[in-house]
Amino acid sequence: MKYYLSVFVNGEKKQTILLNSLPNFRSGRMTVGRADTNDIVLPYPSVSRNHAVLEFVGSNFEIVDAGSLNKLRVNGTAYERIRLGNGTKVTIGTSTNSVVLCLNYIDDISDAPAKKEPERKINKQPVKISAGKTVGDKVGGGARFVAAVMDATICMFMGIGAAVILLFLFSIINSIAIVGILTFLAVMAVIWIYFAFSESGESRATMGKIALGMCVVDANTGETVTFKQATKRYFAKMLSILILFIGFFPIFGKKQTFHDYISKTQVIKNPRVKQ
Repeated sequence: MKYYLSVFVNGEKKQTILLNSLPNFRSGRMTVGRADTNDIVLPYPSVSRNHAVLEFVGSNFEIVDAGSLNKLRVNGTAYERIRLGNGTKVTIGTSTNSVVLCLNYIDDISDAPAKKEPERKINKQPVKISAGKTVGDKVGGGARFVAAVMDATICMFMGIGAAVILLFLFSIINSIAIVGILTFLAVMAVIWIYFAFSESGESRATMGKIALGMCVVDANTGETVTFKQATKRYFAKMLSILILFIGFFPIFGKKQTFHDYISKTQVIKNPRVKQ
């Protein structure tokens, strides 16, 4: 069997890859991503560095998400695992910035890859990320506490640095009270930006969470949270503090903290990190 993977970018066909010619084809497992270390390199912005794995299971190819940002989609729906038939199209990215992978094959049994027995039961339908269910492995309170301490330390140094600079800039203001208020607000803005941009960015996590191998995702879809969600999560922490820190205990919703429940987010183990 000859297997061809066609790559379309924003509707334009860019390349066709003969999978049989790839070094790892015979093993029945090939990696897909933007990084040069992958078996199938897709150098496009919407593709993650390590986006997916192409596996030969039984007598079919299946593509498995590797914790990517833009997921794998069929007809607009995100799946973790997709069984590829002849002509199956898998989309990565948005409608305005998309990469479409299309598998086609013709009979030639001399080049069939080694069959790989499934390590677990595979459903006939792709595994869909369902709303209302846990979207990843939950993180224990101990790990979250250590990450919080690390982030607090980082924020302390950021705050001190910002305060020194701002006090110098505000030195022309005669009122100590006004200088203090402006400095406090500016420092809080710096810390907010740190959390909001980190958690809604490509890493999906602050430095503390990255160090502990965790990330923040949308509780319903498993997707990267929006900047608005990350901002809501940050300011909801103030409420968690006001209710005597009870809001930091995972007793709300789907074992979420109060601020995660309010912002519809969840802290999970980062699927890109080998546990």
